Amino acid sequence: MAWQTADNLLMQSGANLINEGVFEFQESSTIAYNGGALPTFNNTATGTVQVAAGKTGSVGTIAFINNGGLLTADLGATLNFGGGNATFNAGTTFSGAGTLLVANNATFNGAFNASNLVLSGGIFSGGAAVLNGSVDWTGGSFNGDWEVAAGQTLNGKAAPTSS
Repeated sequence: MAWQTADNLLMQSGANLINEGVFEFQESSTIAYNGGALPTFNNTATGTVQVAAGKTGSVGTIAFINNGGLLTADLGATLNFGGGNATFNAGTTFSGAGTLLVANNATFNGAFNASNLVLSGGIFSGGAAVLNGSVDWTGGSFNGDWEVAAGQTLNGKAAPTSS
């Protein structure tokens, strides 16, 4: 699915979007909760959520569940999980030349692969979470079970400031 508009994708009343292919933000926009029972975006192991170069794709307060799929941001792009209701299950891969930002509460279950992942705020719950790759941590806190695999890196960095 190519989301080719800056209009938000509104989900409501328990809607369940299952992505087994490619969902690409081609413009800056948000997948947003719009009332009723909490909707779910389920990215399967064969699914990819991608943001085009120079754009920002945001996941709002919907339940976002990644079941081993690929999450990627092109050069100058940001994929922002700021809704506080994201779950990243075993096999999840965060990649691309852009930024993958978890800016609110999230759960990590099992081993995941990361490059250009930034954890910037909220509570990061670990269910036997194993970090493979490199992650920048600029804020928030960890709880539960976490492991940084041998030879991998968790970089503690100061949060960016605005002027």
